[in-house]
Amino acid sequence: MGRRRLRCGHGGTADVVDAARDRGISVTVIWPEGAERGLKLFEGA
Repeated sequence: MGRRRLRCGHGGTADVVDAARDRGISVTVIWPEGAERGLKLFEGA
């Protein structure tokens, strides 16, 4: 529980997962096939 990560602070999924793990709550993150991280608003523009 001593680990600390830089957080976005927007209250998104990553922040919730980090908060749960900081409290010792086991979290399993499941990504659907083909899912990608990040926001691609201008792809192909």
